[in-house]
Amino acid sequence: MSDRQQPVVRVDDQFVLRPWTQEDVPSLVAAFADPDIQHWNLNSFDEDGAKRLVAKWNDAWSSETGAYWAIARSSDDFAIGQVGLRAVDLTGGEAEIWYWIAPGYALEGTKISALLHSDGWHDTHWHARVNDVEVEGQAL
Repeated sequence: MSDRQQPVVRVDDQFVLRPWTQEDVPSLVAAFADPDIQHWNLNSFDEDGAKRLVAKWNDAWSSETGAYWAIARSSDDFAIGQVGLRAVDLTGGEAEIWYWIAPGYALEGTKISALLHSDGWHDTHWHARVNDVEVEGQAL
């Protein structure tokens, strides 16, 4: 992972998965003000805390400890949620999938929705092998 840039993944014509940026801090603060997101993630953040979190998530890619993507609308690049891999073990080929969607944003009918809800339960750990993934025109 550390020898490559974190990829940007076009999901469909509505959403893109991309690394978090400091411009996403306001949407991150707003999302973590929601009681349900606080409950499941055990956190809330002010602006400074959100800035540190974005930096931590971006550093995780280069340190090979995690991979965190903002789920952003293609129309305006606004971050409405996150999908990521945490507790990454490259040797064992394992990681935990972690995600959240900010309140008020629906993903029904999208490929992201299918991925996030494929386990049928929001708090279940599951493992997946992804083959033949295409990222911005390049097969991985």
